[in-house]
Amino acid sequence: MTHVFQRVASTAAMCLVVGIGSGATAAAAPPAPVTNVAGATVLAYTDGTQLRFYYNLDGQLIWNRQEVPGPGAYSQPAVARDDTATVIAAQGPNHSLYFYWNLHGNPTWTSQKVAAEYTTYSAPAITRNSTSTVIAATDPNGHLYTYTNAHGSTTWTKDQLPTIYAEGTPSIARDSTTTVIAVRGTANSLYFFWKRNDDTVWRQSLVASAGTIASDPSIVRDSSSSAIVARDVNNGVRYYRNVHGNPNWPWTQVSPAQSVGSADDPQLADDGTTSSIVAQGSNGEIDFWWKPNGTGTWTRDVVEYPHFAGEPSLSRDTSASRIAAPGTDGTTIRTYRSFHGQPWTSSVFTIR
Repeated sequence: MTHVFQRVASTAAMCLVVGIGSGATAAAAPPAPVTNVAGATVLAYTDGTQLRFYYNLDGQLIWNRQEVPGPGAYSQPAVARDDTATVIAAQGPNHSLYFYWNLHGNPTWTSQKVAAEYTTYSAPAITRNSTSTVIAATDPNGHLYTYTNAHGSTTWTKDQLPTIYAEGTPSIARDSTTTVIAVRGTANSLYFFWKRNDDTVWRQSLVASAGTIASDPSIVRDSSSSAIVARDVNNGVRYYRNVHGNPNWPWTQVSPAQSVGSADDPQLADDGTTSSIVAQGSNGEIDFWWKPNGTGTWTRDVVEYPHFAGEPSLSRDTSASRIAAPGTDGTTIRTYRSFHGQPWTSSVFTIR
């Protein structure tokens, strides 16, 4: 359940053991690196309550850890980053919603309650651009909400999106003009929502009909299109792309049936010229696909055979792709980096 983030998007960050509400434990969830923004790669992690933040300054081998003060994270955290700050969203105690932020170079984290108890029943997704931050999450009835905060303000504006029954965790992305969301709907359908940043109206589109999608989606947006990736009901990977202003969502089959894990949520990243996807393969390996935007051919690369215990996550910029996944021992995170066209290199660090 991860939500992707590149230049303008977000992805869910990492937790190996996710706490739902104030007690129950859910399945493992992936880490989510944010790549090469203000010279660092970052991810967030929760052990069920305590929220931790890890960062690696580009060019260094050391991962630094910070304990993030506040009420704790009871869902997988979501993280986004721009040139000035890092922001995190997570469920708080009793299905509340909390926001955490930190200015680069400052060790102090500030927390803020965004939504009251018993309002938030999915892991949130978060995105940030130069003017504001937006969080998306669902309520106990499957209604999808966004919460928007202008930088420097303490006020969050709540919007309910057009009514569908949303299942799982949404994915969100944003650029200078438009915010977009993808979410799985009833009976394994797939929906897309969009709103211009200067407008108040959310619009929706059915991307894939019932009986199609079996995972939480991952969405990205660039200057010409929005794209979504998800695992289909046959455990293959599908890629949907919509050119701005066109109502259609043509799709391509990235990998065939039974090629990825039955519990996997593939992740999508886009640097504006090339798209890439990561997923856990059916044999437990980390599979990576890439293609130049506007072409139909996906190239597959096996990054690693099983040394990890949960879904991998992905980020991409103009110089490199980065992947992170929880290690099999439950105490480490494995990270992978490939400068475009070069072999993958890996590193491991302890999370506890």
